Amino acid sequence: MYGEIYDRKKKGRGSKHRQYRDKKEFDTEMFVSYNRVDGLALSAKFSHVDMDSILPTMEAEIGIGFASDRGRYKFLIEQTLFREKSIAVGGTFYRELASDDNWLISKDENTVLALLAREDYKDYYEAEGGTLYLKAAPSDHLTIKAGYSFYETNWLRSNRHLWSVFGGDKLFKQNYASWDTSIRPQAITEVDRSEIGTLFASVKYYSDSTRSISHKSNWYAALDFEYSQKGLNSDYDYQRYLLTIRRLQKINDQSIFTVRTVFGNSDGYLPIFKRFYLGGLGTLHGYSHKEMMGTRFWMANSEYRINFPKSEFGVAILWDVGQIANDRKLNSDIDIKQSIGFSLFFDDDFSISLAKRLDRSSDDSPKLYVRFSQIF
Repeated sequence: MYGEIYDRKKKGRGSKHRQYRDKKEFDTEMFVSYNRVDGLALSAKFSHVDMDSILPTMEAEIGIGFASDRGRYKFLIEQTLFREKSIAVGGTFYRELASDDNWLISKDENTVLALLAREDYKDYYEAEGGTLYLKAAPSDHLTIKAGYSFYETNWLRSNRHLWSVFGGDKLFKQNYASWDTSIRPQAITEVDRSEIGTLFASVKYYSDSTRSISHKSNWYAALDFEYSQKGLNSDYDYQRYLLTIRRLQKINDQSIFTVRTVFGNSDGYLPIFKRFYLGGLGTLHGYSHKEMMGTRFWMANSEYRINFPKSEFGVAILWDVGQIANDRKLNSDIDIKQSIGFSLFFDDDFSISLAKRLDRSSDDSPKLYVRFSQIF
Protein backbone atom coordinates (compact mmCIF):
# COMPACT_ATOMS: atom_id res chain seq x y z
CA MET A 1 0.00 0.00 0.00
CA TYR A 2 1.45 3.38 -0.99
CA GLY A 3 0.39 6.97 -0.24
CA GLU A 4 1.26 10.35 1.21
CA ILE A 5 1.58 11.37 4.87
CA TYR A 6 1.32 15.00 6.00
CA ASP A 7 2.82 15.95 9.37
CA ARG A 8 1.20 19.25 10.50
CA LYS A 9 3.62 19.59 13.41
CA LYS A 10 6.53 20.10 11.05
CA LYS A 11 5.61 23.17 9.06
CA GLY A 12 7.31 23.72 5.79
CA ARG A 13 8.17 20.07 5.42
CA GLY A 14 5.13 19.33 3.26
CA SER A 15 4.15 15.75 2.51
CA LYS A 16 6.41 12.74 2.56
CA HIS A 17 6.21 9.65 0.41
CA ARG A 18 6.32 6.58 2.59
CA GLN A 19 6.17 2.90 1.78
CA TYR A 20 4.19 0.69 4.11
CA ARG A 21 5.06 -2.98 4.46
CA ASP A 22 1.70 -4.69 4.31
CA LYS A 23 2.77 -8.21 5.28
CA LYS A 24 5.53 -10.78 5.06
CA GLU A 25 4.97 -14.20 3.65
CA PHE A 26 6.60 -17.33 5.02
CA ASP A 27 6.05 -20.66 3.32
CA THR A 28 7.13 -24.28 3.73
CA GLU A 29 6.91 -26.93 1.02
CA MET A 30 7.80 -30.61 0.86
CA PHE A 31 9.07 -32.31 -2.31
CA VAL A 32 9.34 -35.96 -3.28
CA SER A 33 11.14 -37.30 -6.36
CA TYR A 34 12.34 -40.68 -7.58
CA ASN A 35 15.07 -41.49 -10.10
CA ARG A 36 17.76 -44.07 -10.84
CA VAL A 37 20.58 -42.12 -9.16
CA ASP A 38 19.15 -40.64 -5.96
CA GLY A 39 16.36 -43.20 -5.69
CA LEU A 40 13.77 -41.77 -3.35
CA ALA A 41 14.67 -38.13 -2.61
CA LEU A 42 12.96 -35.98 0.00
CA SER A 43 13.45 -32.27 0.56
CA ALA A 44 11.92 -29.39 2.47
CA LYS A 45 11.89 -25.80 1.21
CA PHE A 46 11.54 -22.78 3.46
CA SER A 47 10.95 -19.38 1.88
CA HIS A 48 10.34 -15.80 2.87
CA VAL A 49 8.93 -13.23 0.46
CA ASP A 50 8.47 -9.56 1.40
CA MET A 51 5.32 -8.51 -0.46
CA ASP A 52 6.61 -4.93 -0.70
CA SER A 53 10.01 -6.01 -2.09
CA ILE A 54 11.87 -4.00 0.57
CA LEU A 55 13.53 -7.01 2.19
CA PRO A 56 15.16 -9.71 0.05
CA THR A 57 13.47 -12.94 -0.93
CA MET A 58 15.17 -15.86 0.81
CA GLU A 59 14.85 -19.58 0.17
CA ALA A 60 16.48 -22.61 1.74
CA GLU A 61 15.91 -26.14 0.41
CA ILE A 62 17.48 -29.11 2.19
CA GLY A 63 17.08 -32.78 1.31
CA ILE A 64 18.66 -36.17 0.79
CA GLY A 65 18.84 -38.85 -1.90
CA PHE A 66 18.57 -42.17 -0.10
CA ALA A 67 20.00 -44.48 -2.80
CA SER A 68 22.98 -42.22 -3.51
CA ASP A 69 23.32 -41.31 0.18
CA ARG A 70 23.99 -37.71 -0.83
CA GLY A 71 22.74 -34.59 0.88
CA ARG A 72 21.11 -31.95 -1.31
CA TYR A 73 20.80 -28.24 -0.57
CA LYS A 74 20.09 -24.95 -2.28
CA PHE A 75 20.11 -21.47 -0.76
CA LEU A 76 18.85 -18.40 -2.61
CA ILE A 77 18.76 -14.71 -1.80
CA GLU A 78 17.28 -12.14 -4.19
CA GLN A 79 16.76 -8.40 -3.77
CA THR A 80 14.45 -6.27 -5.90
CA LEU A 81 16.24 -3.14 -7.12
CA PHE A 82 13.52 -1.43 -9.17
CA ARG A 83 10.02 -2.63 -8.44
CA GLU A 84 8.35 -0.80 -11.32
CA LYS A 85 10.80 -2.32 -13.83
CA SER A 86 10.84 -5.74 -12.09
CA ILE A 87 14.64 -5.73 -11.87
CA ALA A 88 16.28 -7.88 -9.21
CA VAL A 89 19.74 -9.17 -8.29
CA GLY A 90 20.35 -12.49 -6.63
CA GLY A 91 22.58 -15.43 -5.93
CA THR A 92 22.41 -19.15 -5.18
CA PHE A 93 24.62 -21.69 -3.46
CA TYR A 94 23.84 -25.37 -3.99
CA ARG A 95 24.70 -29.03 -4.24
CA GLU A 96 22.10 -30.71 -6.41
CA LEU A 97 21.45 -33.57 -8.78
CA ALA A 98 21.63 -31.75 -12.10
CA SER A 99 20.30 -32.74 -15.52
CA ASP A 100 20.34 -31.04 -18.91
CA ASP A 101 17.24 -33.03 -19.92
CA ASN A 102 14.58 -30.84 -18.32
CA TRP A 103 13.47 -29.73 -21.80
CA LEU A 104 12.59 -33.37 -22.57
CA ILE A 105 10.54 -34.21 -19.50
CA SER A 106 9.72 -32.59 -16.15
CA LYS A 107 10.92 -33.94 -12.81
CA ASP A 108 7.36 -34.80 -11.74
CA GLU A 109 6.52 -36.72 -14.91
CA ASN A 110 9.85 -38.54 -14.82
CA THR A 111 9.18 -39.53 -11.20
CA VAL A 112 5.83 -41.08 -12.17
CA LEU A 113 7.39 -43.13 -14.99
CA ALA A 114 10.28 -44.27 -12.78
CA LEU A 115 7.92 -45.39 -10.03
CA LEU A 116 5.51 -47.16 -12.36
CA ALA A 117 7.79 -48.84 -14.90
CA ARG A 118 11.50 -48.31 -14.09
CA GLU A 119 11.76 -45.85 -16.94
CA ASP A 120 14.04 -42.89 -16.22
CA TYR A 121 14.45 -40.58 -19.23
CA LYS A 122 17.01 -38.25 -17.68
CA ASP A 123 20.77 -38.45 -17.27
CA TYR A 124 22.38 -36.91 -14.21
CA TYR A 125 25.52 -35.43 -12.72
CA GLU A 126 26.08 -33.83 -9.34
CA ALA A 127 26.74 -30.09 -9.45
CA GLU A 128 28.10 -28.12 -6.50
CA GLY A 129 28.61 -24.38 -6.76
CA GLY A 130 26.70 -21.14 -7.09
CA THR A 131 25.44 -18.33 -9.30
CA LEU A 132 25.21 -14.55 -9.28
CA TYR A 133 22.56 -13.08 -11.54
CA LEU A 134 20.52 -10.09 -12.61
CA LYS A 135 16.98 -10.59 -13.87
CA ALA A 136 14.18 -8.45 -15.24
CA ALA A 137 10.59 -8.80 -16.40
CA PRO A 138 9.91 -5.69 -18.52
CA SER A 139 6.39 -6.98 -19.25
CA ASP A 140 4.07 -9.90 -18.57
CA HIS A 141 5.34 -11.39 -21.84
CA LEU A 142 9.11 -11.13 -21.46
CA THR A 143 11.67 -12.33 -18.89
CA ILE A 144 15.45 -11.87 -19.01
CA LYS A 145 18.12 -13.37 -16.75
CA ALA A 146 21.91 -13.14 -16.99
CA GLY A 147 24.84 -13.76 -14.71
CA TYR A 148 27.86 -15.85 -13.74
CA SER A 149 27.81 -19.50 -12.71
CA PHE A 150 30.53 -21.70 -11.27
CA TYR A 151 30.14 -25.35 -10.30
CA GLU A 152 32.12 -28.54 -9.86
CA THR A 153 30.69 -31.76 -11.30
CA ASN A 154 30.79 -35.28 -9.87
CA TRP A 155 29.91 -38.58 -11.52
CA LEU A 156 27.23 -40.68 -9.83
CA ARG A 157 26.36 -44.17 -11.02
CA SER A 158 22.79 -45.39 -11.38
CA ASN A 159 21.20 -47.82 -8.95
CA ARG A 160 19.72 -50.27 -11.42
CA HIS A 161 17.84 -52.53 -8.99
CA LEU A 162 15.56 -49.89 -7.49
CA TRP A 163 11.90 -50.76 -6.96
CA SER A 164 8.97 -49.95 -9.25
CA VAL A 165 5.30 -50.91 -9.33
CA PHE A 166 5.26 -52.75 -12.68
CA GLY A 167 8.95 -53.15 -13.40
CA GLY A 168 9.16 -56.88 -12.86
CA ASP A 169 12.68 -58.15 -13.58
CA LYS A 170 13.56 -55.11 -15.68
CA LEU A 171 16.50 -53.03 -14.48
CA PHE A 172 17.00 -49.28 -14.69
CA LYS A 173 19.44 -48.38 -17.46
CA GLN A 174 22.88 -47.02 -16.69
CA ASN A 175 23.33 -43.31 -16.22
CA TYR A 176 24.10 -41.90 -19.70
CA ALA A 177 23.35 -45.31 -21.22
CA SER A 178 23.46 -43.81 -24.74
CA TRP A 179 27.23 -43.26 -24.52
CA ASP A 180 29.11 -45.67 -26.76
CA THR A 181 31.76 -47.81 -25.06
CA SER A 182 34.43 -46.06 -27.14
CA ILE A 183 33.79 -42.69 -25.46
CA ARG A 184 32.30 -43.73 -22.11
CA PRO A 185 35.54 -43.73 -20.04
CA GLN A 186 36.51 -40.26 -21.31
CA ALA A 187 32.98 -38.94 -20.78
CA ILE A 188 32.80 -40.21 -17.19
CA THR A 189 36.21 -38.66 -16.46
CA GLU A 190 34.96 -35.31 -17.79
CA VAL A 191 31.93 -35.44 -15.51
CA ASP A 192 33.90 -36.53 -12.45
CA ARG A 193 36.66 -33.95 -12.61
CA SER A 194 35.25 -30.80 -14.19
CA GLU A 195 35.10 -27.23 -12.96
CA ILE A 196 32.87 -25.07 -15.12
CA GLY A 197 32.61 -21.30 -14.94
CA THR A 198 30.26 -19.61 -17.39
CA LEU A 199 28.63 -16.35 -18.25
CA PHE A 200 25.03 -17.16 -19.07
CA ALA A 201 21.92 -15.46 -20.40
CA SER A 202 18.33 -16.60 -20.82
CA VAL A 203 15.52 -14.75 -22.60
CA LYS A 204 11.91 -16.00 -22.72
CA TYR A 205 8.96 -14.51 -24.59
CA TYR A 206 5.30 -15.49 -24.20
CA SER A 207 2.59 -13.97 -26.36
CA ASP A 208 0.07 -15.37 -23.84
CA SER A 209 0.71 -13.55 -20.57
CA THR A 210 -0.48 -16.61 -18.58
CA ARG A 211 2.73 -18.32 -19.81
CA SER A 212 1.08 -21.68 -20.35
CA ILE A 213 0.19 -24.01 -23.18
CA SER A 214 -3.48 -23.39 -23.83
CA HIS A 215 -6.14 -23.84 -26.47
CA LYS A 216 -5.60 -20.28 -27.68
CA SER A 217 -3.28 -19.37 -30.53
CA ASN A 218 0.03 -18.21 -29.07
CA TRP A 219 3.78 -17.84 -29.58
CA TYR A 220 6.61 -18.91 -27.29
CA ALA A 221 10.32 -18.29 -27.81
CA ALA A 222 13.36 -18.93 -25.62
CA LEU A 223 17.08 -18.34 -26.07
CA ASP A 224 19.71 -19.83 -23.74
CA PHE A 225 23.40 -18.95 -24.04
CA GLU A 226 26.54 -20.08 -22.18
CA TYR A 227 30.07 -18.73 -22.55
CA SER A 228 32.89 -20.61 -20.85
CA GLN A 229 36.65 -20.06 -20.84
CA LYS A 230 39.63 -20.61 -18.57
CA GLY A 231 39.57 -16.96 -17.49
CA LEU A 232 36.18 -17.71 -15.87
CA ASN A 233 37.70 -20.52 -13.74
CA SER A 234 36.59 -23.16 -16.23
CA ASP A 235 38.29 -26.27 -17.54
CA TYR A 236 36.72 -25.72 -20.97
CA ASP A 237 36.50 -23.05 -23.66
CA TYR A 238 33.15 -23.14 -25.42
CA GLN A 239 30.03 -21.25 -26.40
CA ARG A 240 26.66 -23.00 -26.37
CA TYR A 241 23.38 -21.72 -27.79
CA LEU A 242 19.86 -23.14 -27.73
CA LEU A 243 16.91 -21.40 -29.44
CA THR A 244 13.33 -22.66 -29.21
CA ILE A 245 10.35 -21.19 -31.09
CA ARG A 246 6.85 -22.62 -30.76
CA ARG A 247 3.60 -21.68 -32.47
CA LEU A 248 0.21 -22.99 -31.36
CA GLN A 249 -2.43 -22.20 -33.98
CA LYS A 250 -6.07 -22.79 -33.23
CA ILE A 251 -7.86 -23.97 -36.39
CA ASN A 252 -11.37 -24.17 -34.91
CA ASP A 253 -13.04 -25.20 -31.66
CA GLN A 254 -12.02 -28.84 -32.16
CA SER A 255 -8.60 -28.71 -33.81
CA ILE A 256 -5.18 -27.20 -33.08
CA PHE A 257 -1.90 -27.24 -35.02
CA THR A 258 1.35 -26.88 -33.08
CA VAL A 259 4.88 -26.65 -34.42
CA ARG A 260 8.10 -26.33 -32.42
CA THR A 261 11.51 -25.60 -33.90
CA VAL A 262 14.70 -26.00 -31.88
CA PHE A 263 18.19 -24.90 -32.96
CA GLY A 264 21.35 -25.82 -31.05
CA ASN A 265 24.90 -24.72 -31.79
CA SER A 266 28.28 -24.57 -30.09
CA ASP A 267 31.87 -23.45 -30.66
CA GLY A 268 35.06 -24.61 -29.00
CA TYR A 269 35.26 -27.91 -27.12
CA LEU A 270 31.88 -28.82 -25.63
CA PRO A 271 32.19 -31.45 -22.85
CA ILE A 272 30.48 -34.71 -23.79
CA PHE A 273 27.87 -34.42 -21.03
CA LYS A 274 26.98 -30.89 -22.22
CA ARG A 275 26.37 -31.89 -25.84
CA PHE A 276 22.99 -32.15 -27.55
CA TYR A 277 21.14 -35.44 -27.78
CA LEU A 278 18.31 -36.37 -30.14
CA GLY A 279 16.11 -39.43 -30.37
CA GLY A 280 13.03 -40.70 -28.60
CA LEU A 281 10.97 -38.95 -25.97
CA GLY A 282 10.63 -35.21 -26.47
CA THR A 283 12.77 -35.03 -29.63
CA LEU A 284 12.58 -37.34 -32.68
CA HIS A 285 9.94 -39.93 -31.80
CA GLY A 286 10.41 -43.41 -33.18
CA TYR A 287 14.17 -43.39 -32.58
CA SER A 288 16.00 -44.90 -29.62
CA HIS A 289 16.24 -42.59 -26.63
CA LYS A 290 19.10 -40.07 -27.09
CA GLU A 291 20.40 -42.18 -29.96
CA MET A 292 22.29 -39.30 -31.60
CA MET A 293 24.84 -36.97 -29.98
CA GLY A 294 26.18 -33.77 -31.46
CA THR A 295 27.52 -30.27 -31.08
CA ARG A 296 25.05 -28.74 -33.58
CA PHE A 297 21.49 -29.62 -34.52
CA TRP A 298 18.13 -28.41 -35.69
CA MET A 299 14.77 -30.09 -35.17
CA ALA A 300 11.10 -29.46 -35.89
CA ASN A 301 8.18 -31.19 -34.18
CA SER A 302 4.64 -30.78 -35.47
CA GLU A 303 1.30 -32.01 -34.20
CA TYR A 304 -2.21 -31.70 -35.63
CA ARG A 305 -4.72 -32.46 -32.90
CA ILE A 306 -8.47 -33.02 -33.10
CA ASN A 307 -10.58 -32.96 -29.94
CA PHE A 308 -13.93 -34.69 -30.02
CA PRO A 309 -16.90 -32.46 -29.05
CA LYS A 310 -18.15 -32.61 -25.48
CA SER A 311 -15.41 -35.01 -24.36
CA GLU A 312 -11.85 -35.05 -22.99
CA PHE A 313 -10.74 -37.41 -25.76
CA GLY A 314 -8.68 -36.47 -28.81
CA VAL A 315 -6.38 -37.80 -31.53
CA ALA A 316 -3.28 -36.30 -33.13
CA ILE A 317 -0.89 -36.88 -36.02
CA LEU A 318 2.83 -36.30 -35.31
CA TRP A 319 5.71 -35.53 -37.66
CA ASP A 320 9.31 -34.88 -36.58
CA VAL A 321 12.33 -33.93 -38.68
CA GLY A 322 15.89 -32.90 -37.84
CA GLN A 323 19.65 -33.05 -38.37
CA ILE A 324 22.51 -33.37 -35.90
CA ALA A 325 26.29 -33.19 -36.38
CA ASN A 326 29.11 -33.93 -33.94
CA ASP A 327 32.26 -31.79 -34.19
CA ARG A 328 31.46 -30.86 -37.78
CA LYS A 329 29.28 -28.43 -39.70
CA LEU A 330 25.65 -29.04 -40.54
CA ASN A 331 25.33 -29.38 -44.30
CA SER A 332 23.75 -31.52 -47.00
CA ASP A 333 26.13 -34.40 -46.18
CA ILE A 334 24.38 -34.91 -42.83
CA ASP A 335 21.41 -37.28 -42.98
CA ILE A 336 17.97 -35.80 -42.31
CA LYS A 337 16.08 -37.85 -39.74
CA GLN A 338 12.28 -38.08 -39.86
CA SER A 339 9.52 -39.88 -38.01
CA ILE A 340 5.74 -40.04 -38.12
CA GLY A 341 3.18 -41.19 -35.59
CA PHE A 342 -0.16 -40.65 -33.92
CA SER A 343 -1.42 -40.06 -30.38
CA LEU A 344 -4.53 -40.67 -28.34
CA PHE A 345 -5.23 -37.96 -25.77
CA PHE A 346 -7.26 -38.40 -22.61
CA ASP A 347 -7.60 -34.89 -21.22
CA ASP A 348 -4.62 -32.56 -21.62
CA ASP A 349 -2.39 -34.42 -19.19
CA PHE A 350 -2.35 -38.01 -20.48
CA SER A 351 -1.52 -39.39 -23.90
CA ILE A 352 -0.40 -42.60 -25.60
CA SER A 353 1.67 -42.25 -28.77
CA LEU A 354 3.05 -44.63 -31.38
CA ALA A 355 5.80 -43.39 -33.73
CA LYS A 356 8.03 -44.90 -36.42
CA ARG A 357 11.34 -43.68 -37.83
CA LEU A 358 11.49 -43.11 -41.59
CA ASP A 359 15.23 -43.20 -42.34
CA ARG A 360 15.53 -46.97 -42.86
CA SER A 361 13.47 -50.07 -43.61
CA SER A 362 15.02 -52.48 -41.08
CA ASP A 363 15.17 -52.34 -37.30
CA ASP A 364 12.52 -49.66 -37.45
CA SER A 365 9.74 -51.05 -35.27
CA PRO A 366 7.33 -48.40 -33.96
CA LYS A 367 7.95 -47.17 -30.43
CA LEU A 368 5.29 -46.59 -27.79
CA TYR A 369 5.25 -43.53 -25.51
CA VAL A 370 3.10 -42.75 -22.49
CA ARG A 371 3.06 -39.13 -21.34
CA PHE A 372 1.50 -37.40 -18.35
CA SER A 373 1.91 -33.90 -19.74
CA GLN A 374 1.81 -32.06 -23.06
CA ILE A 375 4.62 -33.07 -25.42
CA PHE A 376 5.62 -29.48 -26.25
